[in-house]
Parts: sequence; structure tokens; C-alpha cells
Amino acid sequence: MDFRRPLLVWEEEEANRLFHLLNSAPILCNSRSDELIWGADPSNLFSVSSLYLWSESRLGPILPVAASIWNNFAPPKVQCFGWMAWLGKIKTLSFLHRIGILTGNVNLDCVFCHNEIETVEHILLYCHFVWLLWSNIVRWWGMQWVLPGSVNGLLNWWDGCRMKKLEKKIWKVLPLAILWSTWKHRNDCIFNGSQPNLEDLCEIVNVRVAMWLKASPTQVELSINDLVFNLPQAAELAPNKNCVSCCCCNIPDADLG
Repeated sequence: MDFRRPLLVWEEEEANRLFHLLNSAPILCNSRSDELIWGADPSNLFSVSSLYLWSESRLGPILPVAASIWNNFAPPKVQCFGWMAWLGKIKTLSFLHRIGILTGNVNLDCVFCHNEIETVEHILLYCHFVWLLWSNIVRWWGMQWVLPGSVNGLLNWWDGCRMKKLEKKIWKVLPLAILWSTWKHRNDCIFNGSQPNLEDLCEIVNVRVAMWLKASPTQVELSINDLVFNLPQAAELAPNKNCVSCCCCNIPDADLG
């Protein structure tokens, strides 16, 4: 092959290597015409289902916590917030300070307790005000618990409770409702000057769950008012539903702190 200019030594070596690769290429089959083959399916035929399965196989194992966050009747924006909270990516004061949005001697204390810097775990779990919210909701369901060390630990514990049918559907959405309501209440206190109110926040959580449940495809004959005041018993009041049972109900009272 002729070149427009003389090749340098290293270019000659590269050209020779290219010629060698081309000459050693497999011989095409002259008796068959070219065709496209879909290698992701044994039939070599493309289908949407095979593409979906191929894409899923590259996502890795599906974590139970991730499934519990997305597979419930909470609104998509609440599910997205739960996902971000699980990843520790919500925009707390400490996060905004770390990335340079908040600078100088800005106050990073929790708006509820004013005792600790606002981190993901503190504003959603550790703050005494928020801990009382979680404990009130858990006790309202007739359960006892030990405060988990992270949002991931919380969601894993929550998903491990054994329940049936409607009870499980309501129970699965509760942590998202609490996380979302806590964050909304936090924003209301920071931007609108509201004061932390545990009683109102507990009621807001119940109202949200009741409204989400009534808006979901799940058929529930109870009114929103009945659901708000009888949420743990909603499944018992509905036809053919069993009572709540949980693998964590035998924790001694001394462990609640």
C-alpha cells in the first residue's frame, strides 16, 4: 500500500501490525448472506422482553430495602425522597455547608432540638423530637422497638415485620410517610417560622397514609376519617383480614431508650 509520505519507524510497525490483523481475519462464508443476530436471547431474535431481562441482569441484585421503597402506594415524590434518605443524599444543613452552599458561621443546628448539627441520621432518627414521633407511631401499632443506627437499618427492620395483606401494605408505607412528614415539618419550621409540634405531626402522618391508601387501587371501604383514627385496626375492620403480628414484638420495655 502506498502512503502520501514516508512512514516513520514506529508508523511502519503499526502499519505492519494492521496488515497482519487484516490478513488473519476469518474468511467470510460466501454461501450465506449477512444477517443481524440478537445475542441476548437463545433464539437470536430480538424482543422487548429479552431486552428488559438483559438490562435487569446488569443492574445487580435487587435489595429488599430498595423494593420496599418503590413498591408501595406512596406518591412517587415521596418514594423518591425515601430513596434519597436511604442513600443519605437529602440536602441537610451539614450537607449544604460541606458543598459550600452555606458558608461562614451559619447555624447548622437541628431546628427541632437546637442541640446537634443537622445530619441525615439526626434529623430523621436521632433527634429526640423525631424519636418520639417514631416511637409514638410504633407503639400505636402495639409494637416495641430499639432505635436503629441508620435510615438503612430502620427500613430493614421495618421491612422485616411479618404481616399479611392490607396490614403489610399500610405498614410498608408508614416509614416513608414519617420521613416525608418530618422533612416537610422541618422545612416549615425553617422557612415559615413554625414551631415543632409532635401531636400535629403524628396526626399529619396518619392523614397522609389514609389519603394515600384511599387514592390507591387497594379497595378499602372505610372512610378517611375512620382510617385516620383506626389505622392500625383498619385491616381488622376490613372483611377477611387477619390481625397484625410482628417478629419484633417481644423486645423488653427497658430497651426502648
